[in-house]
Amino acid sequence: MTHKDYADTQAYWDDVFDIPNSREPRAQIGIEEIDKAIDWLAQTNGRILDFGCGNGSLLFAVLLSGASHGVGIDISSNAIALAKEVAQQADLSEQVDFFADGIEKLADFEAHSFDGVMLSNILDNLYPGDAQSLSQSVDRLLKPGARLVVKLNPLLEKDFFEDNDDYTLVSENFYKESSGLFLYNLSDNMLFSMLDTFRLEEQGEVYFEQHDLTNRLFTFVKK
Repeated sequence: MTHKDYADTQAYWDDVFDIPNSREPRAQIGIEEIDKAIDWLAQTNGRILDFGCGNGSLLFAVLLSGASHGVGIDISSNAIALAKEVAQQADLSEQVDFFADGIEKLADFEAHSFDGVMLSNILDNLYPGDAQSLSQSVDRLLKPGARLVVKLNPLLEKDFFEDNDDYTLVSENFYKESSGLFLYNLSDNMLFSMLDTFRLEEQGEVYFEQHDLTNRLFTFVKK
């Protein structure tokens, strides 16, 4: 990443993904709104980037739904190791490349070399400056007319953070959680300003019953 103090974030996700591989890639995740977004990206039949890909489950779903090639990047080396193992076992290694890396890695790819990008709970887990850098890199990498899917945490009101020891204010709208993760409390308008070279196609919400949590989901097209 551009900032060098994501060590706690990396440690958190390395711990989450310090597990044996027990999942086969699927064309559908089983959540209607997510599966709809996956199908929408796959309709490009092209090259898809998933930045903050974790163990690659969303990227595998896009590939199995019709995308021709995928690139997954994540800060967690354990997550990337799992993703590579799944790709090999599912005979998808020729269709996907995984990298344990950060925003700097995006400079290695040519401009307009992707047909779609997924940013799932990543723009609002970065330093604000890094979130801006990531959005600019995505703009550079996507072809005109290419597709972008963004998923964000719910927007939290300021009173949520008052007397909440789990969150420490770092700067305006930017917090560090006791878990070690960062939260950039992005409003919809802040997101739209960040992605001003994109046209909003659709926005909605997706509910995760397991966590009793609602996320925001957006689809965009590059102007």
